[in-house]
Amino acid sequence: MQQKKRLNLVQASRAIVPLLVLMFHMSFVADEHFNYNFLNLTKLERVGGADYFFVLTGFMIFYVYFKDIGNKEKFRPFLIKRFIGIYPFYWIVTFIVCVFFFFIPIGYGYSQSIKTILGSLSLFPWQEEPIIYSAWSLRHNILFYLIFSCLILSKGKMFKYLIGLWIMLILFIYWKDIEVSNYLISFMFDKINLNFILGCCCAYISMNFPIKHGKLFVTLGILGYIFTWITVLYDLMKLDTNIMYAISAMFLILGLVSFDMNKKIRIPKIFNYLGNASFSIYLTHPPFLGLIAIIINKSGIHDLIGNLLSTLLCIVIAMIMGCLAHSFIEKPLLVRMKSVFLKPIKRQTSLSATI
Repeated sequence: MQQKKRLNLVQASRAIVPLLVLMFHMSFVADEHFNYNFLNLTKLERVGGADYFFVLTGFMIFYVYFKDIGNKEKFRPFLIKRFIGIYPFYWIVTFIVCVFFFFIPIGYGYSQSIKTILGSLSLFPWQEEPIIYSAWSLRHNILFYLIFSCLILSKGKMFKYLIGLWIMLILFIYWKDIEVSNYLISFMFDKINLNFILGCCCAYISMNFPIKHGKLFVTLGILGYIFTWITVLYDLMKLDTNIMYAISAMFLILGLVSFDMNKKIRIPKIFNYLGNASFSIYLTHPPFLGLIAIIINKSGIHDLIGNLLSTLLCIVIAMIMGCLAHSFIEKPLLVRMKSVFLKPIKRQTSLSATI
C-alpha cells in the first residue's frame, strides 16, 4: 500500500460541486425572473455536480478511514464527526430560511407544515423534498456514512458480504430497469448510491497502485462532462446521464490523484478556501438565489446591466454569502462542536474528510 499524501488538488476540487450546482439552479432562477435561459441549462435534468460530490465523498471517506475498518473504537468518533459535519450547520440554515421566508414570503416557497420541517431536519428519506432542496443529496450521504460506520464496527466478513449483495441488487435493478413503488426501498437501491462505491474504488486504486497518465484521466473526465451536456442539450442520443457523470467524475478524481501523488502541488489559497467553503455554498445558495434576483430586478440593476451580467452577479453574491456563512457560522460551529463532543484525536491525514 502506498504512503498517503496530502491531496491538494482533490481537496480544492470540492469547489467544483457548488459552482456547477449553483450555475444550474441559477439558470432556472434567471429564466423565471429575467426571462433569460443561462447557457440553456434548463434543458438539463442535472449538471453533474452532485454526482461528483458523491464520488468524491466515497473517495475521501475510504482514503481517510480505510485503516479504521474493523476497529470498533473508531465507530463512535466516525459517526460523531459525520454528524457534527452536517447536521448542526444544516439545522441553522434551515431555521434561518424558515423564519426569514415566513415573515418575508418572497423568493422561496415551501410547505410550512411541522411534518415537512421535521422531515427536512432529520434528512430521513421520504418522497417530499427537503425545505432546502439541494439537501436531497445529504440523504444519500447519511446512508453511505451509516453503511461505512457499520463496516468500521464489523470485524467479520458477513457485513462485507451484505454490502456486496446490496451493490449487486442495485446493479440488477438498474440492469433490468425494475420499477420500485416503495420510496424507501427505491432510495436504498437507487443507482446513484453506486457513485460512493466508485469513489471508494478510486481510493483503493490510488492507495495500492501507482497512477500514471494524470493528464489523460483529467481530459477524459472533462470531455465526459462536456459530451454529456452537449448530447442532452441537442438531443443527439439517449444517454444515462447518471452513469456518464459518475464515470467522468471517477476519471477526474484519478487524474487529480495522479498529479498529487507524483508531485507536490501548491494550490492558491482562494481555491483551498472555496474547497473548504463548498458545503456552505452548496447549502445556502438555493433559498436566496431567487431573493437576490428579485432585488436586482426591483432595484433596476437588471435594466441597467442586462441579462448576462445580472445572472453572473446573482452567482457571485450567492457564493459570497456562502463564504460568509462558512467563515462566521460553519467553521466556528464545527470547531466548537468538535471540542465538546470529541477528545483531541491525532489527525490521520491532512486530507479533510468533512464535506
